[in-house]
Amino acid sequence: MGKPAIFAAVLLMLTLSTPPAQARNYNCTFTAKQFCDASGCKSLSPAVRVKLDDQALTYSRCDRRGCDTHPAKISHSGIFTIAEIPGAGTFLKFGSKGDVVEVASQMTAVYVSHGDCR
Repeated sequence: MGKPAIFAAVLLMLTLSTPPAQARNYNCTFTAKQFCDASGCKSLSPAVRVKLDDQALTYSRCDRRGCDTHPAKISHSGIFTIAEIPGAGTFLKFGSKGDVVEVASQMTAVYVSHGDCR
């Protein structure tokens, strides 16, 4: 077996022996929110919080009336976690320190919220 084959075998063993990321639940709260459409943006009071379950793959948007839970696509890129509700025009992205942005579209307008996920 040549050096390239040995290297490939060792790399494969290391890859297969890496434990999977631990499933987590995240609670995201927002401290700032803007509504933007073709005429501009205006600040709003944040009233929605988000709960993510990366084991059940659910994205729940909650307010004072309760939660709407949707199937989610959750992925990781470097220090970031990205979650989206497929086909709904809603996603959020947060870093390892918990800083988060959520973008939710409605017709041709968007709500952009900033806050914290833990």
